[in-house]
Amino acid sequence: MRGAFLAAAFGAVLVLSAHADQDSRLEWMSAADLRTEFYGVKLSGFLDEAQINWSECIDPDGRTLYQFMGVTDEGRLSITEEGEACFRYDTGPSCFRVARLGDKGYWLDGGQHGGSFVVTSVRKNVTACAPEMAI
Repeated sequence: MRGAFLAAAFGAVLVLSAHADQDSRLEWMSAADLRTEFYGVKLSGFLDEAQINWSECIDPDGRTLYQFMGVTDEGRLSITEEGEACFRYDTGPSCFRVARLGDKGYWLDGGQHGGSFVVTSVRKNVTACAPEMAI
């Protein structure tokens, strides 16, 4: 299992390396696609720049539980009409353009100030998030 994760992570890094400087090659998801795919899911992966693991559980109503470096924060997801996924926490919002990485992952691009997150695992049909799900 660990080998499969490392292979997926390595593959995602290769894809990002090939596309990071050429945004025009990435197919950014639409607001409608994000609304369909980003509610009622548990996402996990790594922060691209630092290779640090994270996870986020998103209720069907948009409530989120985000786990990063041993801390869990509750927030809310909203999708803009421009097709950005915006996660709001006590520290403020962070908005990302999102591209699919194959059929099992995503790349969340926060621009110069938001960082990039690679999603390597997606669990669908989540009906409610509990704190232990964010881990």
